[in-house]
This record gives sequence, structure tokens and C-alpha cells, in this order.
Amino acid sequence: MALPFAHLLTAPATTQTPSWIPDSVVCHPAVIDLLRPLDPAEFFAQWWEQAPVHAPLPQGRRGALVTTDDLDGLIRVCAPGERDFHLQSATPGRDGLVVLEEAPTAPDGRYDAEALYKRFQEGRTIVARRLDSRWRPVTRLCRGLESALRCPVTADLHHVPRGSAGLGPRAEPFELFIMQLQGRHTWTLHEPETGQVGSIASSETLREAPRLGPGVGGVVGGAWGEVTLGEGDLLYVPSGWCHRPSPPAGSSSTYLALAVQPLRWADLLVRVVEFAAARDPRLQQAVPLGDSDLPDIGDALRDTLPKFIHSLLDPSKHHGVVQALAPGFLAQMEPPPEGRADTSLDLDAIGADTPVIRRLGLPCSVREEGMVATIHFPGGDTAFPRRLRPALEFIASSGRFTARQMPPTIAPDAALFLVCRLCREGLLAVAV
Repeated sequence: MALPFAHLLTAPATTQTPSWIPDSVVCHPAVIDLLRPLDPAEFFAQWWEQAPVHAPLPQGRRGALVTTDDLDGLIRVCAPGERDFHLQSATPGRDGLVVLEEAPTAPDGRYDAEALYKRFQEGRTIVARRLDSRWRPVTRLCRGLESALRCPVTADLHHVPRGSAGLGPRAEPFELFIMQLQGRHTWTLHEPETGQVGSIASSETLREAPRLGPGVGGVVGGAWGEVTLGEGDLLYVPSGWCHRPSPPAGSSSTYLALAVQPLRWADLLVRVVEFAAARDPRLQQAVPLGDSDLPDIGDALRDTLPKFIHSLLDPSKHHGVVQALAPGFLAQMEPPPEGRADTSLDLDAIGADTPVIRRLGLPCSVREEGMVATIHFPGGDTAFPRRLRPALEFIASSGRFTARQMPPTIAPDAALFLVCRLCREGLLAVAV
């Protein structure tokens, strides 16, 4: 599977649909399930990174992901040392700055459920962090989205008491999907301003936002607006857009916040420059001093920097950049939730014609260093002799295949060994 930055070293094409969104994304089951009833192609063309969208879903189907009873069970079995839970509240007044508290613990070292719920009744929100690594249905959703979007996806659960103080507005540096699981919750949104990502917006600006009713595929208010989510509804908030939750009225509210963190152009540029600096001694030199009190930055930007940029854009170096960046990028992603502990897998039953697939479409990348070729994937990496690199690249670019279909330069017994080894390591699985 291609990595998301492999093609970004060239100028992006100007098209109606984002150039980096292939058919494999819009047709992926996890994407279809998340955006339902929105059409994924329409979503990425019209709303992704552009404007919020509210997608009501009748019958509360999304509520099955996790319930308050599930939350109660998690509180009683999770270990405080992992900091799975914290309490969230707002300071009095209009600013609503967020105040975080550690969840209370009992003498036996576990979370004190009774004390936690008492503080919930006093107005604190219970936040279950990284539920994507702790609750199987949420784990499957996030790992499926990671497989489709090829970037980290995490999930926090918020259980908000009725009438709690509303938190202040905030803009996030990631793409945010809010899934309303139980109750109702109202959100006020405002379009971003330059340099606003991650900062607190003006409460005065948001206070006068008009109320908008829900509508399938309806953009929420253009520049600013207010939307109320019912059970099963989904709200997409692009990075940089300010969002502020209002206190739940009739009952408590439970929602799941999915953070999708795609590779940005700024991230790519930083990583490419770091890659180049480690290999080009000119980038380790000091910027020349000028006649002013500061280094001669103006001349450097005008004369020297374009030469470095031209060198970075050399197509002959693109492959090396991608190979160097891929392992670190894949390490940010979590492995799928199942398959590694399957003791029923009989490696001896795998033959040359046994079809195999990458588990949940795991992205992977192959890198050669010295006499070793390593295949990197979320949750691990496995090294082989350099002569097996063509077979590893075949695996990284294939869907369903058999050992017999591997490149003819690989001996049949070596191809079968490779398939069995990667099944054991958790990258491959026998196709059903």
C-alpha cells in the first residue's frame, strides 16, 4: 500500500476531489460506515479540510460502539498507572478554560468508581483517553480508518453531566469527528483565522452565533453557526475550526471524539529538511553574518535557500526520502486489534497456493540498509536478507496473493517461508 507522502514531493494537482484521495479510501468499509449516510466521495470533495458537516443517523446505530455501562466496566478494570481517565471541567465565567484533574483512586490501587461518579454529579466530565486501544469496537473502527486514511486515528470518550459548565472554544490541529452516542449536545462553530489552530478563540465572537437545524449533508452555518447532535449523529470539524460545546440540558451526554492526524505539508517539509540536513553538510553551516544586528537572513533566503530547495526536489532523491521517513510514520499507527494471539493458526497448513492478505489492509514499507531488507508495518518490523527485497516489495504492494505468485527470482521454498514468517509476525493472515 502506498504511503501518504510518497507522491507529495511533487506539486499537488488542482482537482475537484483532493488528489491524494484514491478510490480505495472512498470505498473502504470503515470510511463508509463512519460517514453514513454521507457519500464518501462527496464528503472528501466538498467538506474535508474545508467546512464542518452534520450527518444525522436515525435509530442511534452509532450508540452501539460504547455505552455508559461499558464505561462503568472500563473504570473498574483499567489501571490508574496508565492514566486512562481524567476529569475535565471549566473555570467559572465566559472563557470556560479547561481544568484537568486526575481521576481518584482507591486504596487498592484501582480507580475509585464511587468517588469518580460523585465528582461527575458535581459537574465534572469523565474523559476516557485513548479508547481506541482499550475497547474492541472502537479499536476496530480506528484501525480500519487508519488502514484507509494511512494516518494515526485516536479516540477519546467524553461523558458530560447535565448542566455542567460549558468549556471554552478551541481549535484543534487535527481533523475531528464527533460521534454522539447518548443524549443530545449542542456545538457552536466558527471558521478559522490565521494562526488560530490550537488556540482559544474569542467567546464574544461565538456568543452571537445563530442556531441551525440539522440537515443531512448540510454545511453548518458557513462562517459560524450552532448545531445540536442527537443520538447517532456525526459532526465533522476541520482542523483550525473553533468548536465549543454547550452544557447538556435535559440529560447527560456521551460522545466519542475521533482525532484524524494526516500528514501535513508543513510536517513533510520539516521531515524532508531534517533528512537532507543529516546528509548534506552545507545545511549544518551557519547562516552568514550581515551588516545588521542579525544574521543575513534576507540574502540567505534570496540566494542560498533556493539552491537547497532545488536539490531537495531532485526526483532521483525522492525514493530515498520516502524510504527514510516511512518507518517513523508507520510507528505512529497502532496494529489491528486481533490476530496476534490466534493460537489456532497452523503454519504447517499454509502451502504455496494458500491465499493470504495483509491484516485489515495494514500499510507497510520496505527499506534496505546494508545486507538487510526490512519490512515496516504498524506494530512491528521484520528483517530479512537483502536478496528477499523484491518479494517484500511485492507483498507491500499486493492485496490477496499466494506464495506461488511471488516474483520468480525468489525460490519457492523461500517464498513460502516468507509468507509463514509474516503470518506469525502479524502482518499477513490467511484469506477466508
